[in-house]
Amino acid sequence: AVNVAGVGPYSEAVLCQTPCSVPAAVSNIYLLKESELQRYGSPMDADEDEEGGVIHPPLAFSPSTCLGICWDAPCDHGSEITSYLIDLGEKQPIVVGPVTKYVIQNLQPDTSYRIRIQAQNSLGTGAFSHTFKLKTKPLPPQPPRLECTAFSHQTLRLKWGDGPAKTAASDTLQSHLQMEDKNGRFISLYKGPCHTHKVQRLNESTSYTFRIQAFNEAGEGPFSSVYTFTTPRSPPAPLKAPKLERLDDNSCEVTWEPLSHMKGDPISYSLQCMMGNTEFKQAYKGSATSFLVQNLQANSDYRFRVCAIRQCQDATELSGPYSPTVTLTPQRSETVQSGGAAGSGSRTGTESNRTRQSLTDEQCAFLLLMVFAVIAILIAFVIQYFVIK
Repeated sequence: AVNVAGVGPYSEAVLCQTPCSVPAAVSNIYLLKESELQRYGSPMDADEDEEGGVIHPPLAFSPSTCLGICWDAPCDHGSEITSYLIDLGEKQPIVVGPVTKYVIQNLQPDTSYRIRIQAQNSLGTGAFSHTFKLKTKPLPPQPPRLECTAFSHQTLRLKWGDGPAKTAASDTLQSHLQMEDKNGRFISLYKGPCHTHKVQRLNESTSYTFRIQAFNEAGEGPFSSVYTFTTPRSPPAPLKAPKLERLDDNSCEVTWEPLSHMKGDPISYSLQCMMGNTEFKQAYKGSATSFLVQNLQANSDYRFRVCAIRQCQDATELSGPYSPTVTLTPQRSETVQSGGAAGSGSRTGTESNRTRQSLTDEQCAFLLLMVFAVIAILIAFVIQYFVIK
């Protein structure tokens, strides 16, 4: 008490307690990140497991049918919060325990929901929070159809989907291509937005198994059924140009280098001959590496080429590319005298031109080298002369 004389002492302290009340309203609601919800178990499912004595594995989170939310716990106003009520609008409200995180399941894909939450304690239910609008993502895409558009004995070009060759930056649909290895496991070959992929370094006549998966911002879709594509057998390698040896005016011998067997398949050869400007005709087909050509006409040019043929046991013949052609020119007295080499009728016009050209190049190079050497010596003498003077 206070009067003109001053302030008196305080009285004894008196304790007064207000009664408990319902909880305050939930202030904030947040959307959980997918990284926090890749594996989860529903609290309600966990209670059922405890009662039934059965342990179920946690369900996989799907952003298309689930929404993971969390919120800040409000003031309990003296009575402990026992549960929360989650209102989704059209659906029946969901009652959860005294937690601040929950995953809402069995929702519609690509659908917006207005969510609000209220807390409950032993005295009753508090006020609803503000309404928060959240949306589920679309369903993950289905796998595209996989096809082989081009192949060789070492490569397979695969194509899927109907997208353009170059995808736009805003295109979020991507693909994941896998191939089965020798141990039966699928390994990743390609992951990205393109619609084609070339698989290289394969073995000939071998079957390979593939599967593909599409994914976007909604998640990863299911893998496709397996596709099997087989590489063909490889054809023989091209041969070098055959060699010619003239025996007389009417005959010559054609020889070529042999090829080794290809995985047990024997190799045969096809020799073709063209006289003048006519078409190539087959002169020989067999396993030998030489052939005697007879009945040659005088004053006629002959061109020869050869290819290897793979004799496959369970398939048709595989012919390799033809070798470069070699020309047999007729023997003429003028050519013999000017060439200065009697009896060299097997020399070809192409080979003669190449020899002359190579000799000319060598002579030019030698002359240039000599000129530079002379100039260098003269410069050295001039420099020495001026330095001494």
